[in-house]
Amino acid sequence: IVSAFIFYRAREDGWNWSRLEDLILLALPLGIFSLLLYFPFHLGFSSQAGGILPNFMFPTRGAHLWVMWGTLFIPIFAYLIGFRSLQTSEQGQHSKPNWKLGILLSLAITFSLSLLTFLTGWLGTILEKPFVDGFLASQNMTAAQYLAATSLRRLDHIGSLITLLAILIPTIAFLFSSEEKREISNEEQVTSNEPHPSSLITSQPTSHFPLFTSHFSLPTFHFPLLLLTFATLLVLTPEFIYLRDQFGYRINTVFKFYYQAWILFSLVASFSVATLLQKLNFKANIAFRILIGLVIFAGLLYPAFGLLTKTNNFKPTFGFNLNDFDRFQRENPDDAAAIQFLLTAPGGIVAEAIGDGYSAYGRVSMYTGLQTVLGWPGHEAQWRGSYALQGTRREDITRLYTT
Repeated sequence: IVSAFIFYRAREDGWNWSRLEDLILLALPLGIFSLLLYFPFHLGFSSQAGGILPNFMFPTRGAHLWVMWGTLFIPIFAYLIGFRSLQTSEQGQHSKPNWKLGILLSLAITFSLSLLTFLTGWLGTILEKPFVDGFLASQNMTAAQYLAATSLRRLDHIGSLITLLAILIPTIAFLFSSEEKREISNEEQVTSNEPHPSSLITSQPTSHFPLFTSHFSLPTFHFPLLLLTFATLLVLTPEFIYLRDQFGYRINTVFKFYYQAWILFSLVASFSVATLLQKLNFKANIAFRILIGLVIFAGLLYPAFGLLTKTNNFKPTFGFNLNDFDRFQRENPDDAAAIQFLLTAPGGIVAEAIGDGYSAYGRVSMYTGLQTVLGWPGHEAQWRGSYALQGTRREDITRLYTT
């Protein structure tokens, strides 16, 4: 929100020190207000996340990045390739990309993240030397050998970084572009005064770049570029660092960051498709429709076949039902009878056997809604920040049932 407002003000008044004032005047009260709104949540919140760890060993492979994001990258790249001609205004203005800033800022961000990786690793050798020494011993390497091996691994899987920079560099260059004017021919001047055709496709292009038929005004494009910048940074960051949690590797950081990036990339890809379908000339439009049709088809393979698989070709053995307790009654009729009895009993705490996550343990508490002494220990630790609060509950319940 703050970034969008700053770019709006920059378009009105240019880039100067007043933008810093705009930033403070909006970000500070907005930040305080958001903290106040979430204050009851923060009062009791504790997290397993604690600091950051360096990602030396696990860069994303280029092929894997495209498997994950390819259906969104294709329209986004098409949009970026045609961007400069797309955003020419009908008044004869178009933006001059700031390629120097785009390249320098993108490389500076990447270098800073890489430097943060090495800095975090170096601090680890000082603050948590036994842990680092144990890890290096498990890899049968010295620190120098480990850095050399992981650097070669990163170079071997450089495709993902190249892809992300190929998005980030032009996005920043266009985002910080400056307007420049061009002369309009008499033919274009006449055409621009004619009513815009209702059809999405026009076979008579009016642009100085014949691939496109008409233009959007300049400010239209800044917000999608802003979203695209944030989305790319969300994917780029876990390539170098990740949040420290109980897992010890980057699974949760990738999961959480990619989820946000998916929303932003999806919005930009949708905007890209809509824009290109309206602005491409006849031949290019037909080609793009075929391409994007194949992309959408590929994206729909999983939900289509997934639905068929999970529903037994829309003929589920026990019929369509969202109530899982029906399944539970079929598979565990005695447990189900006990649970139904507890639903009629006075409220209380269930002294239920304790076991690990993704298992049948905790089922009595789940189906009744009654409190239990302890649920899945691993999940409880994740959401409460540590195992400390569990105390001796697991051992106490085991003692209760075995002595």
